Amino acid sequence: MRLIEKRLKALCILWLSAMPLPSLSLEVDGEKIQLLLPCQRLEEMYEGPMMEEVENTVAVRAKAWRLISTLFKVKHSPPVFKVVKGPLFMVHQNFIAGGAFSSLPMFLRYYSGQYIAEFHRPVVAVNPYVYYFEGMASKWTSPVMLPALIHEFAHVAFLLSGKLDLEFVRRACLDLRLAMQLPFLDDNDIEALRSMSLEVDILMETPALWAEQKVASTLGLNDRVERRLRLQAARDEILRKLMNKHGLCPRGPSAWWRVERLLNHIEKVQGKNVEEVKRYVEAQLEEKLFEVIDKLREGLILRFKDDFVEAPSVMGKTLEWLRLWQYFLEREFSYHHP
Repeated sequence: MRLIEKRLKALCILWLSAMPLPSLSLEVDGEKIQLLLPCQRLEEMYEGPMMEEVENTVAVRAKAWRLISTLFKVKHSPPVFKVVKGPLFMVHQNFIAGGAFSSLPMFLRYYSGQYIAEFHRPVVAVNPYVYYFEGMASKWTSPVMLPALIHEFAHVAFLLSGKLDLEFVRRACLDLRLAMQLPFLDDNDIEALRSMSLEVDILMETPALWAEQKVASTLGLNDRVERRLRLQAARDEILRKLMNKHGLCPRGPSAWWRVERLLNHIEKVQGKNVEEVKRYVEAQLEEKLFEVIDKLREGLILRFKDDFVEAPSVMGKTLEWLRLWQYFLEREFSYHHP
């Protein structure tokens, strides 16, 4: 019986290896690209090369963090660096788009009559699809993932340079349940946050994109910011049309609208120093959400603890996304992974 099971498993593996991976035909700046989509077989293919690069770039990652922390004038321990894999991470909102991920885990507490947003030591993470997507964005220029990590380091350093309040605003825009826990924010404030969620999220990318270009240049890396953005947008526009066929169309403006907004902000901060970039972002946010930001600064205490904690789980939502993604791959590409 075991021999039969082994043979069936071997036949299954052979069948899967012959099955084409789900992919999209794109055109970016006149170049035709066949881009693979996140799936477990792709993870298996690129996990080895990714881990080899991770092991070989310890020193240059440390140097990149030193350059970023100097640029933003912060003196903190480097972020916890994590390599993750598996289907639940594959459909994470960053990884599924080919982007690395960074976060300062945060907990909202109420203690002695005060609301406290407590941030903890930042985490930066990658998975095999990030390695693949960055390879396509850079035309496989080595080290493949370093610019993406510089980008995430910059997100972290910007926040640690005294801008945790802006990060709270961004999170409150993206998850209104966070804002609803604060009694000093009224319905008008909640509506203002809801209406500005996309604009705020895009604006908060500006310091990281600006810093990525500066530090990548210092390290002799090619600038892939615009190519990465255009590749993501081209992919997302085709995905939107395909997913719409199966009743899975994402809501919101087009991916190209987002890219144009990002490029507009990048142009506005071109040639500026770090303090000018900070002032630009803060001024833009205050122009849009002045009353909300003013109330948060008065009613919310911000704290940072340089200790590592696991971020709050979002497993339920992730499982739902995984099922939808697997359904889409099977219906559109006849791709199935047991």
